[in-house]
Order: sequence, then structure tokens, then C-alpha cells
Amino acid sequence: MSIGDIIRVLAVAKQEVRTAYASADLALTCLANTRTHFDGATTGTSDHAPVEISEILVVAQGNLEFAMRTATLLERKIEDFSNKLGPGEMFTDPPPITINAPHGDYRTETPQGFTSRRFKEFARRTRQLVKHFSLPDGELVIQGSRVKRTARTDSDIDIALRVNDEKFFETAERVLDRTRPGTKLRQRRLDRIRHNGQISSFDLGPEFIELRQKLLESEFPHKIQFSVLRIGGRLDTPPYRRIN
Repeated sequence: MSIGDIIRVLAVAKQEVRTAYASADLALTCLANTRTHFDGATTGTSDHAPVEISEILVVAQGNLEFAMRTATLLERKIEDFSNKLGPGEMFTDPPPITINAPHGDYRTETPQGFTSRRFKEFARRTRQLVKHFSLPDGELVIQGSRVKRTARTDSDIDIALRVNDEKFFETAERVLDRTRPGTKLRQRRLDRIRHNGQISSFDLGPEFIELRQKLLESEFPHKIQFSVLRIGGRLDTPPYRRIN
């Protein structure tokens, strides 16, 4: 393989890395703007409505996802190319190395482990679960490995109901009202609420778990995890696939 061939491959890689960095830089700018608006809102100096701030977050999330996926694809392409090179092997006319922008969109792709038809049924039953149990309005999503399409055969399906601070802490209060003060159970729930921004299926109670099993786990082969998450909390991590 000639020096010219190596330079050509590296030039393609360098271009794609620059694309990923540019996307990440734009995302960071969006996040900085969000923080400015949030700080202003807390002091009563911002004219930006919560919806506008939410839109900025969506743009930032999309750009970060693009950067992550581009970087991952780049790594795979370079690894594939490297594997084709053996000791002393030469390419007089090496195959072209083209790294395209990632295809698809986490927000619209069918999660790993589902057909399109089965995912529609899963989404319908999940919405039914939330409505039947009178959980607060929020963004109902799947997150984790099923959305990233990196799941193993035994990976869970992670469902999250993403809600704002007001709705999250109202739900948390209802959970804690059913938990005896001074117990280890109450402390564990407080830890999840405070540190993780999470209310788990266990916290929602046995009736919720029974209904979740009836609507979801009896119909789908994978273990289901369901949480109410505070937007911006520790476990509120993209990418997401909306199901409402």
C-alpha cells in the first residue's frame, strides 16, 4: 500500500471526524443557550417560554446523537479497513473508503427486537398502562440499548415517562405518602428520587407491576423496566424513541 493511498484514507477519516466535532460543538452551543434561558427564568428575567427552551434541548440532543453515531461509524469503517490489511499485503488500487453520514433516526426507527407491527402494539399497550394508572402527562419513550440497537438477546426494554420537575415531585410525594417513615424502604426510595431523578415500577406499587405484567410482559418476550424520570435527571439519558 503506497503512502499516497494511506494519505487518502486518512483524509477521509479526518473529514468525518471534523463533521462529528462540528456537530458536537453546535450541540454544546445550544446547551449553553438553554442554561442561559433557564437561569433567566429562575430569576424572572427570561421572556422564553418553556416550550422554546424544550425545542433548544431537542436540537442539542439531535446534534449530539449525530456526533456519536458518526464517530461510531467512523471507528467501524477504519477497523474494517485495517482488518483487510495483512502482513506485507499491498494494494496497488485499494478499494475506495467512503464514510457517509449515519442513516436513520433514533426518534423514528423501530427499536431493536421489534417488527414495525409489534412495536405499534407495544406502544399502544404502554400508553394504555400509563392512562389506566393515571400517571402524569409527559413524554413516553424507550431508551437504552434497544434504541441504540446494541442490545443483547437478554437485554431489557427500558421505558421511561419523562416529566418536568413539578409533575415528578408530585408523583414522588404520592409514592412517599404510602411509605412508612423511618424505614429502609423509604430511604431507598428517597435516594432514587433525589439522586437519580427516578420513580421505579417498584415504587409505583404492586398494582402497577401487576398491570405492567398483564399488558406488556405477558405479550412480549423481553423483560420490561418502567420508570418515571425527571427531565434532566441522572438517568434521563438519550437517545430516545418516543412512543406517544
